[in-house]
Amino acid sequence: MKSTQQLIKITPVDVKPLVSIVIPTHNCLEYLPKAIESIFEQNLHNIEILIIDDNSTDGTWQWLQEQQEIHPQIRPYHLRGVGSARARNFALKRVRAELIAFLDADDYWHKNKLIKQYRFHRDNPSAVLSFTNYHHTTPEKTDLGDCFHYWPHFKHLIKEDDDFHFLEQPTERIYSENVIGTSCVMIKTKTYKLLGGFDNKLKSAEDWDLWLRFSKFGKVGFCNEQLMEYLVRPGSKTSNRLRRLNQMQVIMKRYRNYVRRHNIWSVFQADGRLEVGYAEHYAEQEQFMLAFLHQFKGFIYNPSMRNLKASAAFIWHGVQQYKAKKMA
Repeated sequence: MKSTQQLIKITPVDVKPLVSIVIPTHNCLEYLPKAIESIFEQNLHNIEILIIDDNSTDGTWQWLQEQQEIHPQIRPYHLRGVGSARARNFALKRVRAELIAFLDADDYWHKNKLIKQYRFHRDNPSAVLSFTNYHHTTPEKTDLGDCFHYWPHFKHLIKEDDDFHFLEQPTERIYSENVIGTSCVMIKTKTYKLLGGFDNKLKSAEDWDLWLRFSKFGKVGFCNEQLMEYLVRPGSKTSNRLRRLNQMQVIMKRYRNYVRRHNIWSVFQADGRLEVGYAEHYAEQEQFMLAFLHQFKGFIYNPSMRNLKASAAFIWHGVQQYKAKKMA
């Protein structure tokens, strides 16, 4: 008689994966298949995909159950509207691999993203976090450029090659300019277990908080190659922007003293970025004088031609608005 162990059939699910991929989703069935397809196009197949359906109403859960029958690497879970931070934390507690990659349901990876990032961590065990450059696009395929070149200070750190490099002063750099897109991040599971996951108490920007926390603990790698497509979708920009700005202030207070001790200029740059964010918010509300005040403060903290031109533009709009009111 054969032993129980001999009768066990080994499948991909039974083998410990090299990378666990975490995808939270809420009513994104229009985009989710593309995200999953981009995972299976990678040259790393020993993976698991934890997909958290956060109370979708577009048929996502039924579709995931069907996909699980086809792809045993998919591990779907259903939650009842807890938000992206709690959904990701739910998945993080259940990962089996030593490395974790994040992917949002409306983004997708370019080929070789996963294997390239996995090899970097395999060859550099001191790295606790890595990220890549990525490209912005709209549902209509409008080219909005890449991430790294958008940021005035980080773009000077860009390496001309497409290899991974360690980021010097990572906490200060990430505090100054949050160049990291969640869907291009990979972290060490061991570090997550030590430091914890996303802060559920934050209403927004909890990803930025986690990257800062990790960057204080160990080395961070980055790659200039654009290995992810970030979908810029229209809708509710104003309310989301204000909520994110308010939460950014909370996070900045947590790390301000640490960053100030190591690089005071990063504090000024972050303060300037926050002021510019508020300027953009008030400009959307057509409160141009308030927008100018915040934009000019942003210029004082973080001088750049971009900030100076924006300040002048808000002044001009404010004057035109004043003239229009007088003539009405």
